[in-house]
Amino acid sequence: MTKFDFNAYGGAAGLVEQIALSFWQNFPKWEARNKGLYIWSKTKGSGKSFLACCMAGSIQLKHRKTVKFVSMVEYLQAVKETFKQGPEVPSRIWGFMNCDLLILDDLGSEKQSEWADQELFRLIDRRMCEGKLLIITSNMPIDSLKCDGRISERLTKVV
Repeated sequence: MTKFDFNAYGGAAGLVEQIALSFWQNFPKWEARNKGLYIWSKTKGSGKSFLACCMAGSIQLKHRKTVKFVSMVEYLQAVKETFKQGPEVPSRIWGFMNCDLLILDDLGSEKQSEWADQELFRLIDRRMCEGKLLIITSNMPIDSLKCDGRISERLTKVV
C-alpha cells in the first residue's frame, strides 16, 4: 500500500490513510464485525479504485484471503452472461459472491433498472449474510445513489 499517494485527499488525507491502514493491517477484526469500506469522491480520477486495489493486494498477501475486483457494469454483464450459459458451465458470478473480499468499483455508474437493483441487492445481501466483506468505490455518497432503498440500507450496515 506504500504506492498510494494519500495527499490527493487534501485535508482528509490523514483520516483516509488511517482507515485504509487499519483495514488491511487489522482485516480479521473488520471481518469479525462484518464491516467493509465505501470509498467515494465526486472527483473522477482521485484514486479510489487504485486505493481499493492497494488494500486488496495487501490483504491478499498478509492475510491469505481471496479477493476479486469487478466494476458494477462488468458485474451486471457477467450476470447477463449466466442466462446464456447452461447450468453445467461454471458461472463467473460465483467467484464474486463467494470470495473473501470483493471490490465493487464505480457503484452508481450503471444504467438504473429494476433488474440491476435486484442483482445488486442479491449480491450485497448474500455477502452480508455470509460475512463476506466489500470495498465499494463510487462518485457519490450512499444517500445519493439512485437505487432501491433496501440496497442503501444494506450498504450502511456493511460499510
